[in-house]
Amino acid sequence: MASCSSRLLSRVLKNSPNTQKYDKEQNSVGLEVPETMTSARNKLKSEISLDWYSSKKKGIDGTLQAPMLETPRADLKSFNSFSLNRHLSWTYNFDNGVSFGDGFVEVLAATQTPGEAGKRWFQGTADAIRQFIWVFEANAKNKNVENILILSGDHLHWMNYMNFVQKHIDTNADITVSCVPMDDSRASSCGLMTIDRIGRIIQFAGKPKGNELKAMQVDSTLLGLSKQDAVNLPYIASMGIYVCKTDVLLKLLRWSYPSCNDFGSEIISSTVAEHNVQAYLFNDYWEDIGTIKSFFDTNLALTESPPKFEFYDPQTPFYTSSRFLPPVKLINAGIP
Repeated sequence: MASCSSRLLSRVLKNSPNTQKYDKEQNSVGLEVPETMTSARNKLKSEISLDWYSSKKKGIDGTLQAPMLETPRADLKSFNSFSLNRHLSWTYNFDNGVSFGDGFVEVLAATQTPGEAGKRWFQGTADAIRQFIWVFEANAKNKNVENILILSGDHLHWMNYMNFVQKHIDTNADITVSCVPMDDSRASSCGLMTIDRIGRIIQFAGKPKGNELKAMQVDSTLLGLSKQDAVNLPYIASMGIYVCKTDVLLKLLRWSYPSCNDFGSEIISSTVAEHNVQAYLFNDYWEDIGTIKSFFDTNLALTESPPKFEFYDPQTPFYTSSRFLPPVKLINAGIP
């Protein structure tokens, strides 16, 4: 997601040299990038409907709603999906009576252009951002953007990004990685990190196995967990959500690591030794719904009473463009 309003961009994360505080009246920016396409029909993970028993919401709503309603006011998405683009245009139609602030949503689709480099589709999360570097370099209204917020469209969570960005500013970090404490059963499917006593990431491993996995165990009381929680959750997992200084990010993608395509396993793991990369604890509900099983399990969990994640909280409402579709019916089939 990247900010697009010329009136807002000049104010995005430009901090007073006296206070170095993130003003609530300012707006954060980011570039939202897709991960790989999944399913036999080539649907993007963030495109598949959530809450499948009523077929009301898309996974992308779980990522987009908080930026639109909490902190950022201008957002840009990059996807290659007619269905998803249609959903965005219907849901975030600012003439429908729902106010999302002063901003708007703009779609940057994956494209092929003349030249050797233009023949490739997105090769990964980092490459998706790399292919849109021109948004920040060639567009004059974006040149004052000091920090970029990078999100993932296949996660379900509700996060106040203001606190996240404030931590990034307070620590003068080059990159800040949002993370969650993780147990043994799911740790090997996540990017894991070790940190020092001030929260700086000193090692990052993408989906480690075996002895490498055990080596990533940490004392998670450093993040403020109780001793009992730290025993049950001995790992720190990346959420795939980052705040980066714009100049640092562009330098990494273009000059330092021009052939690295994945943000977590390649860019972050390669920069922790040379840059100030900080961890930000998000100790609340978060699920990666990027696999069929996790997507299925997360949907079933929404039927619990009360559910771990609440779509119908009046204090934090979710808006969507409803499609009145029948529920899924599986016959002689299994969920892998």
